[in-house]
Amino acid sequence: WLGLGFNRIEGTIPDQLYELSSLIRLDIRVNRIGGALSSKIGNLQNLEYLSLGSNNLTGSIPEEQFDIQRLKTIDLDSNQFIGTLSTNIGKLT
Repeated sequence: WLGLGFNRIEGTIPDQLYELSSLIRLDIRVNRIGGALSSKIGNLQNLEYLSLGSNNLTGSIPEEQFDIQRLKTIDLDSNQFIGTLSTNIGKLT
């Protein structure tokens, strides 16, 4: 798993992170990460835990996030997302 929470990491999420197909847990909460969450998040098909809360993420929440069948925990609080929440959230178990 990749745990980088509670640091002072700035910038955006690099595209290379979305290539870590074996990643099960991703915790980068409480940083200063901005920009949009890429639709490439859907590449992380083994992801079970995703914590991106308390950053400066913007834009809409990508539909592809809800295609990650193993995803059990999502923390996206305290960001700057806009738009509506997809009805595909019901795909998650």
